[in-house]
Amino acid sequence: FTPMTKNSALLKFDDNGDILGEGYDIFNLQLQRGSTNYSYVKVGNWHVTTGLELSSDNKIEWNHHETIPQSMCSEGCDYGKHPIAIEGQSKCCWKCEDCCKEKEVSNGTECVGCKIGFTPNGQHSTCVAIPPSYLTWDSAWGIITIILCFCGLVTTSGIAVVFIIKGNTSIVKKSYRPLTSVILTGLLLCYIIPLFYISRPSKIICGIHQFMLGVAFNIFYSAIL
Repeated sequence: FTPMTKNSALLKFDDNGDILGEGYDIFNLQLQRGSTNYSYVKVGNWHVTTGLELSSDNKIEWNHHETIPQSMCSEGCDYGKHPIAIEGQSKCCWKCEDCCKEKEVSNGTECVGCKIGFTPNGQHSTCVAIPPSYLTWDSAWGIITIILCFCGLVTTSGIAVVFIIKGNTSIVKKSYRPLTSVILTGLLLCYIIPLFYISRPSKIICGIHQFMLGVAFNIFYSAIL
């Protein structure tokens, strides 16, 4: 690289394109005010330790441009899209395409999948937590569940009361009262468990689901088998 002035040192670069030396000054060729002559104005410098530093008073003048011209042929991609290289053109030229999957987000450079329990926001710019969905006491399915469970509890409890009151009758004795009592206990638990599914999920509620469901079915099927 040949310097502009004879007193400047010769700039050399290595095989990787990195400059050999401490740094250099950056000049901008500008038209002198009130004249037709051009002169070089220092607008910044580059140093090995500090990197690029441009003048803070905006001394750079761009030819035929009021703003800084772009040095790329393609603009950045919007959220939810990623750049795809155009065959036969330079690396700074690309086209923007949507991310392949609905569960992916993008900051305009690459597509990243959301973790379990998260979903993309409306702009596909970031992942947001999926709000929990569960039955509520005032919902249609919640009310139907409550009614069915209540009917089952009343019916099973009524049969249990009859077995207690008429426990010494021949019909109850022939139905094998101890085994029938176990079956009724399992049925009562089966009608109680769905009520916990209407409650807001928590570690305690989920623990009760798993424990009582296993106990109820074990009691019920063990008596039958």
